[in-house]
Amino acid sequence: MSDLSRALLGVALATALFCVVPAGVRADVAANGSVTVTVATGQSLRDLAKVHLGDPNLWPDILRASGMKTVAEVRPGEILKIPVAEITAARDALATSLEKIQRANRAGAQVFAADEIKQAIGLHDEAVVKRKAGAWTDTVQLASRAGESALAAYNIAFAKRDQAGQARLSDREGAVEGRKPADDIWSDRRLNALLIEEEKVRTLSGATAQITFRDASRLRLSPNSHAIIERLRTDPLNRREEAKVSLVEGDFYALLASKNKRKKFSVEIPDVKTRIDSGSFWVRNDSKSAKFTNYDNRKVEISAGGSSVTLGKNEGAIIRRDAVTKGEAGRTVTPVLPAPGGLKPADTDVQFGSGLKLGWAPVDKASGYWVEVAHDPGFQRMVVSKWGLETPQFEHPNLEPGTYYWRVAAYDPLGLPGPKSETTEIRLQVDVAPPYLRIEQPAINEIMREAGVRVRGETEPGATLTVNGKPVKLGGDGRFETLFEAVPGSNILDIRSVDPAGNVNQIKRTFSYMPDREVEIAFDAAIPRREAGFFLTGGREISLTGRTAANARIEILDGDGKAQASAESDGEGRFTINLPVADPDLKYTFRVTLVTGFSTTETIRVGVDTEPPTITLEEILPRLVSESFLRVKGRVENGLGLQLNGRQVALKDGLFDEELILKPGGNTIEMVSADEVGNVRIAKYEVTFDDQPPEFLGHSVKPANGGRLAVEVTAKDGSGLARTAPFTVRAGDRSFTGYLRYNRATKSYRGTVRVPENLIASAKLREVELLDDAGNRRQVRIK
Repeated sequence: MSDLSRALLGVALATALFCVVPAGVRADVAANGSVTVTVATGQSLRDLAKVHLGDPNLWPDILRASGMKTVAEVRPGEILKIPVAEITAARDALATSLEKIQRANRAGAQVFAADEIKQAIGLHDEAVVKRKAGAWTDTVQLASRAGESALAAYNIAFAKRDQAGQARLSDREGAVEGRKPADDIWSDRRLNALLIEEEKVRTLSGATAQITFRDASRLRLSPNSHAIIERLRTDPLNRREEAKVSLVEGDFYALLASKNKRKKFSVEIPDVKTRIDSGSFWVRNDSKSAKFTNYDNRKVEISAGGSSVTLGKNEGAIIRRDAVTKGEAGRTVTPVLPAPGGLKPADTDVQFGSGLKLGWAPVDKASGYWVEVAHDPGFQRMVVSKWGLETPQFEHPNLEPGTYYWRVAAYDPLGLPGPKSETTEIRLQVDVAPPYLRIEQPAINEIMREAGVRVRGETEPGATLTVNGKPVKLGGDGRFETLFEAVPGSNILDIRSVDPAGNVNQIKRTFSYMPDREVEIAFDAAIPRREAGFFLTGGREISLTGRTAANARIEILDGDGKAQASAESDGEGRFTINLPVADPDLKYTFRVTLVTGFSTTETIRVGVDTEPPTITLEEILPRLVSESFLRVKGRVENGLGLQLNGRQVALKDGLFDEELILKPGGNTIEMVSADEVGNVRIAKYEVTFDDQPPEFLGHSVKPANGGRLAVEVTAKDGSGLARTAPFTVRAGDRSFTGYLRYNRATKSYRGTVRVPENLIASAKLREVELLDDAGNRRQVRIK
């Protein structure tokens, strides 16, 4: 039996003996160490993880082991299989390998067995990834190999503890260069490069470097810093260690291993001597001054210009070079600012996306802030070290998902940084899945009778929920309930859930609020009616339009209660219903029924009007006129208006008085009036306008029997000639008059006049007057 099988079997037996199953849960422990659980009502995955795995945060492992993707798939009665033995074995294997790695590091593996310890850490990281993916067997195997590599690293480090002194470039971010004593030029220093005595190390702009000594003491060089490893000595017999670092320019933060008689560490700065017992301090050197800050209870003694100062915990000092040159003390000792508080996000919080956003409470009298972000809580694998932040916030726009650690310090106007804040862990995650969201009430298209509607449902715990833009508080399990005030008719709920990653799930739910009360029925004012509720039509059908409740059924019933027409109102309550009219005057019931079944009725009447308006003229229009102006005057009864030859004329109390201009010849005069139901009256007249007198064509005078003279005159006219025409005949010195009569057959005027016998021969027609039917006259004189 393999070690893994024995471990799984042992965990299975322990699970079977000691696993406590809460009421309502049925648990069957299998021989392979798994537990079969039936989900009870009200039970969550966190509950099951706490009972069976000892950690409620392991609920994703249960979901993954059961072949499910989301919490929504877990319902009461669902059967889950929990591989308790495998998960526990994986967890224990990871803890064991981590302990071995830490032991190797304490033995100096990072300096003397860098490859082996790197391999151990890499295998451990792979095991963690497999653990998160639910690959329990792979996790145990990788963790076991990590432990073996850590053990090998430990053995190598232990064997080399008695070797020559060396340090290691254990971390670098950006451009880091070194220069050995025999080198003429600077060259790049790779990660884990070994550093020897008298080697120079410098960081360029934006770069940091960590130097780790064999006893795990370390220095963190800030950007634009230059240091020299003056001494690295080891006494193999007594295991004595000595390290001395000279800071040429820039600054570094030192975190030293616990001191004893076998260990000695010192910092050298031009013109300044130090004696350092502290295990945590900061140093800066430039052309104007040297600055120190001590963060340990143990002391830092500084000597310059013939005097010295001792720094206690959280005290700083500035040594001014100009004063030292003059033989003056030139020192300033002051307490440093306290560590910032109010760190946001809080410890172990999760941020989503690739951007890291940090914030903290402002520190009084701070001139700026110094932030450090690392991959590990010991800040041995630095991501960024940023000095000079003017505001209490920091953002890093692009980081890989994973776990990071950060801390911040405030520095005063003298440029002395105070102690760093507590180390805070933050996890960056990429989450693109929208949160789970379920609406229990109201149901889709549900009809509510009360205005106060309860909105209930469930979403992902920790999400932010709004209903129509208003925030709603969630319970710890993600359930919610709120009261929504509905309006009559259709209502829309816009429910949105936003998880911490900013993913959105939105549900729009439509329902109707239909209170049991009579609704208004408003008919359009344009419908013809005799009085209120008595509508008129000019045909066999009437179209009734108006507004009432939205989405209601509309019926028109006859006296026997039989439906004669039906329709539905739209979403705004508008309706149009066409009713056949079988009788000139009937009563109907107009009924509006809501979707709830509640009805409102109203009695209406419909009458049939087929009589058109009347048009009465005050004077009958003449058939023939000789004037171009024609006055038309009269009255319209029961008509909505009057059109005269296509032109709308004004009516005053039904009266009209218009004047028309006639054109020569025939003119049609048309008057049209319509009533409200469409009945139309048309009155037409023909009027001829003639202003031209008759045309004289010729004449003849002949003797007739009985001493008479026969006279004939021919003429023509477009509108007709008058029946008679007076004339005058001249015989000698005497004149004789008479009347000619129009003969339609010959189209001429004829007549006789008595003239003495002796004068007939000399008689001639001297004058005739022609008149047409329009009254135009022509006086014809004949010479």
